[in-house]
Amino acid sequence: MVILILILLFVLYFLVKKYMTEKSRLESLHMENDDSLKICQALIERIEKTLPTATKRLETIRDRIPKDQFLSLKNLVNTADKNLSNRKVSLAAATTVHLESGWKTAELVYYSTKVLLELLRPESQFSEVIDRKITELREAENGSQKLLTELPKIMESANKELQHPDVSKEAKDYLEKAKVEFEKAKFMVRDIKSSWLTIFASLSAITTIISTAREKGALDVNNAELAKAVGPLNLPQTNSSSPEI
Repeated sequence: MVILILILLFVLYFLVKKYMTEKSRLESLHMENDDSLKICQALIERIEKTLPTATKRLETIRDRIPKDQFLSLKNLVNTADKNLSNRKVSLAAATTVHLESGWKTAELVYYSTKVLLELLRPESQFSEVIDRKITELREAENGSQKLLTELPKIMESANKELQHPDVSKEAKDYLEKAKVEFEKAKFMVRDIKSSWLTIFASLSAITTIISTAREKGALDVNNAELAKAVGPLNLPQTNSSSPEI
């Protein structure tokens, strides 16, 4: 009987300890859920607040960015707007269970809130994405204007460098390609349908082509000078005496 009582006491102690440990874990999780639900509420409020202004800002750059980029940004806004009511319902349900059941359903609320946060975080970023695109567009326009002024001088300087007699045709062809691409870029500037993002990308590519031409030209000259310096050493050695027969 003593052994049986000791076993029962041990089992009871084990069950009580397990219950208290689980209760402590769930109470801690319950407190975390409280913070997570507040974050969800803040994200939903951000979406509601920024939807009208973000839509207006997006319309201001509709014709100034490539169509595919505009449609992608528009899709972000539409997705957030379309899902907003469902996100509110989900938040309200999770909040109700959280408040009424307390720590006992903390695990259920945790997973529900986790899924809701994973959905809300990307959906609430559309305003920041649009702002970054507007900044990118402004920087592209400023950068393009600068390159349109500087590139003719850079090409003229590169052209003088490539007049060296040891420069290969390949290097000169790179520079000619840059000149052709520059004319295309200037045509895009005159076309009202062109985006500064596209123009800046084209002008940046031209600077790369010019750099390639210069590097190739410099390599040609260095190789030619090296060949002149070490050329005699590479000639086969000959013996002036007649070979024995």
